[in-house]
Amino acid sequence: MKIQTTDLNLKIGYNIFKTGHKEYSDWKTIMYNELLVRFGDMMPQNEDEKEKMLNNIWTAKFLEKSDGTLVSLQYVSESIQRAHRLHRLLELELELEKKEKEEKKKRNRLLNELFAAIKKYYKSTEFKNLLDLATKFPNLKPYNAMLIEAQMPGARYVLTAEKWKKEFHRSIKHNGRPLVYLNFSPCGFMFEIRDTEHCEEYGAKMKYEDILKKLEKPYEPNGDLSQKSYDNLINNLQYNGIKLEYFRAGADYAGNITWNKHNNTIEITKYNHNFSFQHDFYWSISINEGRSHTEDFATICHELGHLFCLHLSSPSSDESGTNNSWWEERDLSHETEEFEAEIVSYIVCKRCNIATPSEKYLASYFATNERIPKDIDVDLVFQVADLILSFTEGQQYEKGLIFRNDAVFKKQVENEIQKFKQ
Repeated sequence: MKIQTTDLNLKIGYNIFKTGHKEYSDWKTIMYNELLVRFGDMMPQNEDEKEKMLNNIWTAKFLEKSDGTLVSLQYVSESIQRAHRLHRLLELELELEKKEKEEKKKRNRLLNELFAAIKKYYKSTEFKNLLDLATKFPNLKPYNAMLIEAQMPGARYVLTAEKWKKEFHRSIKHNGRPLVYLNFSPCGFMFEIRDTEHCEEYGAKMKYEDILKKLEKPYEPNGDLSQKSYDNLINNLQYNGIKLEYFRAGADYAGNITWNKHNNTIEITKYNHNFSFQHDFYWSISINEGRSHTEDFATICHELGHLFCLHLSSPSSDESGTNNSWWEERDLSHETEEFEAEIVSYIVCKRCNIATPSEKYLASYFATNERIPKDIDVDLVFQVADLILSFTEGQQYEKGLIFRNDAVFKKQVENEIQKFKQ
């Protein structure tokens, strides 16, 4: 039987557009019903013949597109399926974006409350207590120690629920108070020991005294500095566009950091391979020669405090030939700049278990001033201390100023590493 399919397929095509992303198996019934209405008893009764006829209609090119091309019902259906899948993906992306925005607002609101609470530490005595906390407990980064203290003054022994479970066989009480800390998520929750209790399901009960002994590792300065920590810090200077130089000066002079544009080689080790790149360096840290590694370390941390707390000015693009629009400078008093840099050096050195000249400076300051400088950015100072501490732990080129702010250099590094992997 020969059937003129054009008008029939146009009708079926309309139904496809109207109802959406159906596949061939779903349209067999629709097509057969349309054929029965039009041709009745003339339709083949044999199932094989019926299937063959329906398949021919499905794949026949008869629908005309705007450019005059003929397409089949199959093409139309598959196109609509793709369109529906894309539409759903866009919907999901919008839903996810909306959810992320809501979560971000919630996190920002919570963090803003925390940062507002930090302002109560502008009294010298309270700020000194905060510094002591930030340096005594190595299970917390200095910045997170500050946040925990702002939420629960006096909290000493705080861990995540997972660490309480794995290391001390303790679970969180039903009314346990979560304390926000910053991580890559970008924030998570910790719990103070009083908000936990032993859980037999997790393991044998540990004595309370043993838990405290394991958790509390107070500062015990011994003047020793790991050579590895020192070397790591020096190596990471290049990723921030800093050249280290030595000069001879009087015994009371430690060092300084200044703008000094010059080209240099940056070395990055990845996958046991050394990559070399040429790039401008922006600053030089000059330190007095003939001193110990410990003294040099404290001086470098102090100068890095000036840099990352944004105390340094940067020449304009016209003067240097370099686009430094990413650099920001804070307009502060000399007193505030020195106080912030000393705080940074103090925190880093204490966490590295070494004595630092900053102790004498701060002891004198707290003894003669009831309040710390009013324009100090406590939040930034603790973030900078965290950053410099990370430089003592290993290669951190991705955290460096050059990689983070020079898109061309970043792309060059990524391409070279990718080529090597291939």
